[in-house]
Amino acid sequence: MIFYNTLDFKEGYFIKQFLETVSPQDKFYFVPTVLPLNHGEAPEYLYDFAILKNEYKLQKRGEIGKNDIEYYLKPD
Repeated sequence: MIFYNTLDFKEGYFIKQFLETVSPQDKFYFVPTVLPLNHGEAPEYLYDFAILKNEYKLQKRGEIGKNDIEYYLKPD
């Protein structure tokens, strides 16, 4: 599974919390989430559809080379 995305790494964002608690070698569950239409309501986590992941790789855009599949999946 490959995700090529430009993420904001701001304080309080879930990606920051994830990277602070899960190392690249750790196993973790990738859980789909339905965000509420109304602000202030909690998101719905779809645990029945969770996928166990064995590791992740995080690179800065400038570090991606032609041997990385993400090189060919540039964001628009």
